[in-house]
Amino acid sequence: MLEILKQKGYNIDSIDQSVSIFEESIANYSKPSEYVESYAVCVNSLENSVELCLRYLNVTNQTITLPKNISNRIPNVLKKTDNIVEYERKEWAGIYNIGDTKIVDGTHRFHKKMYTSGTYHCISFDYTGIIKIGNGSIIISDDSEFIKFAKQYVNENNLGMTSTECAFGLIILKNLSAYEIDNGSFLTYPDISILNGC
Repeated sequence: MLEILKQKGYNIDSIDQSVSIFEESIANYSKPSEYVESYAVCVNSLENSVELCLRYLNVTNQTITLPKNISNRIPNVLKKTDNIVEYERKEWAGIYNIGDTKIVDGTHRFHKKMYTSGTYHCISFDYTGIIKIGNGSIIISDDSEFIKFAKQYVNENNLGMTSTECAFGLIILKNLSAYEIDNGSFLTYPDISILNGC
């Protein structure tokens, strides 16, 4: 794996460096311009990424409105953090906002300059997304204090991605075009408001 990464052009001496290189590569790939500083932190699942953001922003005991046609993962995290979930009919493609929290689920979109300043942009690397590592996720943010909080939280709670997973992600990243077509939208999912009795 290490030799493959070197062949792909990465300046890497140990597989253990793959996590930090992957985070830096995603941050640079996604930032909207060269004048914007953005950062990234790897987390072991989309659910934990969103929960981490909710905890940092102190989003609890709030009513969060979501599109009706999404995965059930995000509503489950919101309920776990003592929030109330409501649903609305809303068309979306690639990415959607998690209520008014500034947290976004961007699992189905991945292209250059995709990050929007001021948001906490969560991406899943499972097989439903574009970066199909099979496990893990990442949060992109321009909030440096959040990144410090997130890295400490991930380390203390053993919620990070493995070096091998990140190395695989680096290989996938090199094979992407600058603009990948969205691979999911409101048409991808059933109306989960029915499933959740809303």
